[in-house]
Parts: sequence; structure tokens; C-alpha cells
Amino acid sequence: MQIHESNFKILKQSLDDLNQIELVIDGISMEPLIKNNSTVIIHKFSNPELLKRFDIIVLRLNGVLVCHYFWRKNIFSDSSDYSIITRPLNPISGQDPPSKMSDVLGQVSNYHFPFSLKIKILFLFLWKKKIL
Repeated sequence: MQIHESNFKILKQSLDDLNQIELVIDGISMEPLIKNNSTVIIHKFSNPELLKRFDIIVLRLNGVLVCHYFWRKNIFSDSSDYSIITRPLNPISGQDPPSKMSDVLGQVSNYHFPFSLKIKILFLFLWKKKIL
């Protein structure tokens, strides 16, 4: 869903005020885990430093609000700032461009990756790295 900067700020403020909001997913980037038109519950971060691989987050990416999973953070050597790398589940090998933490709306609390799916993704990632 396209989202203007001012609307994103309103969503962030609502999340700050309410501690959680619900959004309906419009897209297939997290299928089969989160289906199109599913409702996700988004909680604000208590501490963004605690993000772990496979945490599902909602963020603004190139002006679009997306629901993807956290993959890693890139720490800049010359400062304490960092960017985050997220990925869609569909396609499983996709990777988003780096984002700032300020572009993250919050963390999805009502969907989690099953262990078997985590293993599958990690295996595919390692296999892809080995053959490239």
C-alpha cells in the first residue's frame, strides 16, 4: 500500500498512543505464512536493538508499507547508526534494499515463523551462497 510521509507519521503516532494497531495485508510477499487480506497486529518496539532474524515487521520501503521479515542489520563503522535488511517470504530468495530503523512501523505479534520454515530458508540461503 502506498503511504505518504505524513500518513506514516500518523500511523506511528497511533502506535505510540495505543501500543498496538491492526492492519490488513494487501499483497502476497509473506505467503504462505501471512495470506493476502489477513489482519496483522502490530506492536511498537520496546527496544529495536532486540530485533532477531525472522521477526516479522511492518515498514515503509520506497514509499510503500510492507510486511516482511528481519534478516540482519548493517552497522556503519563511522557511527552508531545502522540500516536493516528485510526480506519477503515470496519469493523466498528475495532481499529488500537497506532501510532505516525510522522507516519501521512496528513488529507483527500474531504471526511467527515455524521452526521448519526457518530451517528451510537458512538452508536455501547457505546453498545459494555456496554455489555462487
